[in-house]
Amino acid sequence: MKVRIFIILTLFLISIETTTVHTAVTFQRFTVASGIHTPHGDWAGDIDGTSPSRCLDIFATINSPAQAIWYANSNDGRTWSAKNEIWTTPRNLYNYEIAGADFDDDGNMDAISVDLSLSDTSYLGISENLGGGVFTTKIIDTVEGRFRQMRAMDLDADNDIDIIITVNTSSSQPDIGAYWYENTGGLNFTRHFIGKCNPWKVDCFDDDGDGHLEVVVSEVWHGADSSAAPCQLILYKNDGTEIFTQFVLDTYTTKSAGVRCADLNSDGKTDIVCGDIISGMMYWYENMGSNSFTKHIIDNACPDVDGIDVGDFEPDGDMDIVAAGRSYWFRWYENDGTGTFTPHVIDNQYEKFDLPYVTYLDGDTCPDIILTETSSDGHIFAYLNSCADLNTEETSSIPTNKYLKTPSLINSNLVTLEYGIEKTTNMKIELIDITGRTVKVIENSNRKKAGAYKTNWKLNEEPNGIYFLRLDTKDNFHIVKKITIIR
Repeated sequence: MKVRIFIILTLFLISIETTTVHTAVTFQRFTVASGIHTPHGDWAGDIDGTSPSRCLDIFATINSPAQAIWYANSNDGRTWSAKNEIWTTPRNLYNYEIAGADFDDDGNMDAISVDLSLSDTSYLGISENLGGGVFTTKIIDTVEGRFRQMRAMDLDADNDIDIIITVNTSSSQPDIGAYWYENTGGLNFTRHFIGKCNPWKVDCFDDDGDGHLEVVVSEVWHGADSSAAPCQLILYKNDGTEIFTQFVLDTYTTKSAGVRCADLNSDGKTDIVCGDIISGMMYWYENMGSNSFTKHIIDNACPDVDGIDVGDFEPDGDMDIVAAGRSYWFRWYENDGTGTFTPHVIDNQYEKFDLPYVTYLDGDTCPDIILTETSSDGHIFAYLNSCADLNTEETSSIPTNKYLKTPSLINSNLVTLEYGIEKTTNMKIELIDITGRTVKVIENSNRKKAGAYKTNWKLNEEPNGIYFLRLDTKDNFHIVKKITIIR
């Protein structure tokens, strides 16, 4: 693939505080909020229902007062509204994490967040968006432990967005472990236990192509009564009926970092990124199939690494990594396509960089980043990425009886996809954006016979931009096609 590099010099930008340039990738930092007490969680979505394509608003959490909040995008990612309150938690302890999704399928972006206690009961709240970013909140559940990170994804393949969440402790509280909350409609949820662990961060991916998600958690300290116990990186394998089997992928000293899942070496299998907070090591775990993963070093100089996310920042079809640590560093790691990474500094001006979240903020097709800075006089930053346009020529070599054919450039609302499989199997075709997130499942069959097929893909609200179409079958056959939607 030949890459055309465009360097754009932008003058008279307002509120730019720092600029980092790497060939075609330029990150410009803008302040969303400052002087807020210990912001931590972040998320993005069209919260007020007025955002243009790829100009998303921001969810966040702060410590004092313990609130879930949101900021409206001015439609260019450069200026933001004042703080909008979603809820103040019942005991005003610490609203730690947040995630957003349309849980009730009414077209509005709802939010889930927590009231976190260090020693006793923690609360999980869902905030219903009544429209225009006006919220009402109810408590879903309480636990004896600390609600930590969460994901809003369809875990059980029923087309409703569920909640996957971790509960940990620094003492002997009974409810520690990984859980998922089944969305039963009407903003009601049923809690299910995944596995006993002392988890910190969580992510999910579909390893089998059956639509039922596997769960990956990273652990932290086990408490004073078991401080010598190593922390683990754990895969909970979903059997397709939401019964999980535990596989320990690695052990760490006392604290493992954030965890994210993406295909890092373009082999069609989802890999895992994680790190060791104490040693400052960051790794990726290559998915070898059959629940086996091979460990590779990304970087050995990541002190206090915690927040990790993925995105194709150039974009060139290879999933890059972004990571931050509470020791004056925030970087992106350029992927050469084989899982070899080159670090590039984004920012080093603040000590307590925390959670990066890859999203779209300024309307173009280059992934941007939200980042929280967790001091008592903290910040929320938007890092806008100005990257070059790329050709979208196809380079895949596909056997005649195994193929996926699609136009590289899509400029209509109806597209015919052609594909072939060579034996009866489970198969799925997904549309994936350049942050690695599944936008839509175009086709999903539990038992597709061998043969050649055509399927019509009707585009609805997919924004213009660069995407990947991915065909997976249960017998570990994968095809990935890069496409550009412009219409």
